[in-house]
Amino acid sequence: MSGHWPVDWIIAIDFGMTCTAVAYSCAPDFEVRYIQKWPGKPQHEIHNKVDTSISYDVRTGQLKAWGFLCNHDNVEEEVNQYWKLNLDPAYSGLPDDPTQDVAAKWYRDYLCCIRDHTLAFLRDSFPHFDRKNVEFVISVPTTWRDPGLIAQIEKHIRAAGYGQSLNERVMVSLTEAEAAAVYALKSGMTVGECFVVCDAGGGTTDVNVLRVVSTGTLALEALSYVEGRAVGSVLIDYKAQQLVSQRLQLIREHVPGDIDAIAERMVRDGFHTFKCSFGSVAYNAYTKLKLQVHGLNLGSDFPGVGIEDSRLVISSQLVKLGLDVYAQKCCPISVGILSREKYDQTKHQGETVTLDPLDNQRWAERQIRWIISKGDVVKTNTPKSHSYRRKIPLGQERTPWRTRIVMSTLPKDRLPKSLPTDRPSDSERELCEIEAVLDQSTLRRKNYRWYHLRKEYKLAEFSVVLHISTGLRFEIVDKNGARVKTHEEISVAWEPVPVESAQPEVAPTMYPAAQQTGWHWR
Repeated sequence: MSGHWPVDWIIAIDFGMTCTAVAYSCAPDFEVRYIQKWPGKPQHEIHNKVDTSISYDVRTGQLKAWGFLCNHDNVEEEVNQYWKLNLDPAYSGLPDDPTQDVAAKWYRDYLCCIRDHTLAFLRDSFPHFDRKNVEFVISVPTTWRDPGLIAQIEKHIRAAGYGQSLNERVMVSLTEAEAAAVYALKSGMTVGECFVVCDAGGGTTDVNVLRVVSTGTLALEALSYVEGRAVGSVLIDYKAQQLVSQRLQLIREHVPGDIDAIAERMVRDGFHTFKCSFGSVAYNAYTKLKLQVHGLNLGSDFPGVGIEDSRLVISSQLVKLGLDVYAQKCCPISVGILSREKYDQTKHQGETVTLDPLDNQRWAERQIRWIISKGDVVKTNTPKSHSYRRKIPLGQERTPWRTRIVMSTLPKDRLPKSLPTDRPSDSERELCEIEAVLDQSTLRRKNYRWYHLRKEYKLAEFSVVLHISTGLRFEIVDKNGARVKTHEEISVAWEPVPVESAQPEVAPTMYPAAQQTGWHWR
């Protein structure tokens, strides 16, 4: 059917942890538009997304409402939110999270509501819509890598009514990171340009690094594997709710009702504006966050808890500290620096070996000094530093120093010791090339006295400092720890330069500082 089934309409559904968006386009121009009218909101209001909420009658268990129609204050209505990740059996959530089967039922019911509203909207807006062929495209989280899980999700989608009529079909063809990358191209990038897309949502955060291969018929090339983590803004809300609950527990005899329910409402009503303005001028104006304690008598003061005039007062600094759960991160790859090592016959068999004209010693080239290994815990405020020495022939003090950063997806116990140019590998590759002109303050004259028999040269002693967080930032410091080159002063080429096309050096003499034997190091 796919070969002889012309698509008249494409409807894309971005099912999110907190909100869901629906976009549509039709032949022949396929201009993308969004559904902006939703049940539960006045007709004059425009919303590009609808809440990912589904509610049931607490007595009968029957479906009651969805999206903006859900009433959080109705005690006869059980409103369910933030359950998207529970569709994955591998996801380890909170103790009171729904089971996978329960989350699957909510998923089917919610998608059914989305489908009914979408088709009704398009029927009312476009004549003869029912006669057209419609293709639904639904994205899935990047964290869902198991093909069995994707197949199960497709079954749920079909059970919700998608693709069941002759003029409908449904495809689960993009991860959320890939969809975000395609959307990012609206900025008008040209062929050869590289870009990084970070799709930070309610339940997951996805990162994709791509290069534009073609803009006519859109084609993208991935420069690294798609990285997805079950980390999103819902976790921030949960931590804020914990913080509020802990305060209210201290005066629970004065607060009528369920503490957790009140804390959830306070976060929903007052905290979201604070969270969404993070990093803005308005956010910097916040010194205190004041949340109304629902049910507390007006004018109530509890200084020991931080309640003034029935409002819970929390300093913005405390909020930031309390919610910074990712001061430590787990590195998904291994990162190393290419350098040379003094030749050791027992260690460097088969390696590329050169004779250094400045010291007449043999060195093994393209050796890898691993800075951090896959799975290691990274403290975002503690950079990794490695000391190096570099011999520079006279007259070449202003020649840029170059080295390459490499990455590997192999576990720590299988990391290679070198990266030969004649033995390419799928597991490790050059990540980027960094280049900088070393500061004259880092250079010392060597072999300049009359009794020295070898050539005079300049010796640079410095450290390469890597700040590893979501990305990589580089600095160069001298042997005393003083910074001589910031990240902005270092040229970083993220598209690897082929070795044969790089500007040759007279002597590629960067090596770990620990290798300094020999009388000429005085």
